[in-house]
Amino acid sequence: TQFKEHVFWEEEIYNPLHSGMIWFGMNFLGQDEKSLTVLLPDLVSGSEINAIFQMYSFTSEKQHINWSLNSNSASSKAFYAYRLKDLYFKNILGAKSGENELAIKYEGKNPTSQLYLDWIEFEYPRRLSLKNGALFFNTPVDGRRYRWAVSGVTESSTLLFDVTDFRSVRLLSDWTLSQKNLQFSLATRYDKPLRLMAVEPKAFQTPGSLIKDETSDLRNRQNGADFLIITHSNFYNAAMGLKNLRETHGRMATTVVKIEDVYDEFSGGMFDPTAIRDFLKYVYFNWNKRPQYVLLFGDGDYDYKNIIGNADENWIPAYEDSSLAEYTTRTTDDWYAYVNGTDHLVDYSIGRIPSQTTDQAENVLNKIVNYESNPDYGPWRNTVTIVADDEFGDLSQGNDNELMHVLDAEDIAEHYYPPLFNKKKIYLMEYPLVLSPAGRRKPAAENDFVQQINKGCLMINYLGHGNERLLAHERVIQISKDLPRIINAGRLAFWIAATCAFGRYDMPEEQSMAEQLMTEADNGAIALLSASRDAFAQPNADFNKRYLSKLFITPHRTRRIGDALRLTKISAINIVNDEKYWLCGDTTLNLAVPRLKVELQKISPDSLKALSKILVTGSVLDKGQIAADFNGKVDLKAFDSKRPTA
Repeated sequence: TQFKEHVFWEEEIYNPLHSGMIWFGMNFLGQDEKSLTVLLPDLVSGSEINAIFQMYSFTSEKQHINWSLNSNSASSKAFYAYRLKDLYFKNILGAKSGENELAIKYEGKNPTSQLYLDWIEFEYPRRLSLKNGALFFNTPVDGRRYRWAVSGVTESSTLLFDVTDFRSVRLLSDWTLSQKNLQFSLATRYDKPLRLMAVEPKAFQTPGSLIKDETSDLRNRQNGADFLIITHSNFYNAAMGLKNLRETHGRMATTVVKIEDVYDEFSGGMFDPTAIRDFLKYVYFNWNKRPQYVLLFGDGDYDYKNIIGNADENWIPAYEDSSLAEYTTRTTDDWYAYVNGTDHLVDYSIGRIPSQTTDQAENVLNKIVNYESNPDYGPWRNTVTIVADDEFGDLSQGNDNELMHVLDAEDIAEHYYPPLFNKKKIYLMEYPLVLSPAGRRKPAAENDFVQQINKGCLMINYLGHGNERLLAHERVIQISKDLPRIINAGRLAFWIAATCAFGRYDMPEEQSMAEQLMTEADNGAIALLSASRDAFAQPNADFNKRYLSKLFITPHRTRRIGDALRLTKISAINIVNDEKYWLCGDTTLNLAVPRLKVELQKISPDSLKALSKILVTGSVLDKGQIAADFNGKVDLKAFDSKRPTA
């Protein structure tokens, strides 16, 4: 006539790290007290209950929590935690059937002590009685046979099910109805409880609506492609435009798949990021031709349930891990590409176009098409810009001698970029510091950086501090001020930002600067490689160097930007730091590196003087052979020879 019931209470309100899948309910600060209502249906009168509280504390010192039901004597526990913590309370008196008032008092050591309540689970003896025509209940775990009597049954058409395994639900028919009691006999198991359900037809639920599903052939093993695009239906036309470009110019078999079809086939039509990986795993092992490249066409964020707001659709969801540590929590598209085995080696070259509107999707498509089909020739293709933060870090922490950024930048400039490139170096430590009411600034560096972006360059490489809205404490570039100043149509750079969070693409209420550079009409960037979370200087610089070493096959030839990233990730030294980096842009993109080489044979006279005429002879080579059909312009620039400086 009774069973052991479990009632679970949970609220999802706060995500203190703005990252990950774990959300919390009530927030306690310092000395704080809050209350809530808990429903305990059909509790056996006079019974004791047990409870488990799961909490997360941002304080490592000793703390206390006191709680009581219906103003009865409080239960108290002291604990230490800078993590998820479970507190167990047993044999609690004062509960009643129905609504119960739960009061929670938190006592932190100081005013900044902070605690989040994750969930509470109550265990209590409950009467076997239908509630609103239905009841779920569990059996003991002892292997014995029991005779059960479920009260409150008014219909002989009541159904009894064993729903222990949702994949194999069983209808139980061996029962009798006597004086509104459904009676039956059943043997329990030794390994786990059975989950049973008694339900009257009046409690059956009906769907709110029926929508005809458009069938897809994603599980057709004859499918195959070189390039697979997973897009939200809002961006389908832009994705088809990219497919057309790749098939006509790159001879790359391309398949476009709607995320809605992925959900239908791999998560029962439900929104679920896991469906993307399950689909990609199926493709990897079953399609006739396995794609090498995967593009996620649409933005995503960590607010899967639209708790913060429903302003966006979470077009292509970001995978969020479950870490609650500030420097390890992360989002990573790499997870979708971990399909062969249990290792952390990406099996696809994967990238993302973080569009939120059809205009943004078309902007990105048009930039890629123009970059490849209507190239703007000029010296910008031979130019790379290397920007390094200065020695001043967070001065409140005494970081005023950070030389590693400029040292790493110089190493990269001289040893990882081929010598054929003209290297424009913007090292902030060489610029005058201006102290303003808003903080320290270096306006000359900011202006030089924006001017160089507008002149155009093949690549921009930044090392130093940053966040989702700016680079460097001195704000060498920032969204609000500098994005409107960037006018570089036809001369778009591929950015590498070896810094913190510049590419934080999973924010539900705004887009990072990396995303805005990518989705800006005509101007901005052709692609970006940046981190989605806070990262560390040395692993960032190491990642930067490894990527460049994979990108350049020869001085005049590069891998596709996605291939270089896949090879870099495979050679990961710091997996957590590397997983924070993602490719914002088309993973199949080839950079506009000059394909031809100019070989100078004679300069006469060999000494250059101002206003004098110089005769230069040489050859234009293609793969080491004279390009006999070349007809164009050669841009000549003379540089002073390198000289040691004190």
